[in-house]
Amino acid sequence: MEQLLSSDIWVLYAMLLVAGDGRAELANVIAAADMVNHAIVTWDELNGALMRLRQHRLVSDVDGVVPTELARNLPQSGGHLKRVERLCKALKVKGGSSGAPYRFPQDVEPLVSEADYRRAVDSYLTRT
Repeated sequence: MEQLLSSDIWVLYAMLLVAGDGRAELANVIAAADMVNHAIVTWDELNGALMRLRQHRLVSDVDGVVPTELARNLPQSGGHLKRVERLCKALKVKGGSSGAPYRFPQDVEPLVSEADYRRAVDSYLTRT
């Protein structure tokens, strides 16, 4: 199991913000991640995060990508940055990220296709 990165927690927190009790719409996750971190998560960052979060049972990819009950029960009080900090602490994640794109095992498909990612980013960027 790969170690979680701080950038994974950014994606998880964005998902928790927009998912409610259900599936997190990708354009909304991208918007929430941008709101929190003032950056649009890249396709590599997103898929790497989703793969690691799935390995740690924090998201499920049944019927779309959904934060699990385990993720929903993590501490989430305070402002956005405080919440991310608390999630990192609860999951024992140290700061920083690998900086390298996620390398998918040959037998594993990305959870989000590059085309779906591009459509979601375009949808987010064209909102008024």
